[in-house]
Amino acid sequence: EDGKPLRIDTIVLAVQHNPDVLNEQIVSDLKEQVVKGVCGSLVDENTKYHVNATGIFETGGPEADTGVTGRKIIVDTYG
Repeated sequence: EDGKPLRIDTIVLAVQHNPDVLNEQIVSDLKEQVVKGVCGSLVDENTKYHVNATGIFETGGPEADTGVTGRKIIVDTYG
């Protein structure tokens, strides 16, 4: 509306985590500690969440993918 977003339909997060933490806890913590602060009122009861949708994410960074693909992956260009 007037060039401003009304709401967020879907949030996709890939989050490295400790193997001892349940996915339900990860999702709950992210909603409370990250999404609320970043997205505020744009998130509503209809917002869909995809957290680690491709499975567990226990190992990340250079330990997980340096040299594996033989090319620079897009995630390496951020941050």
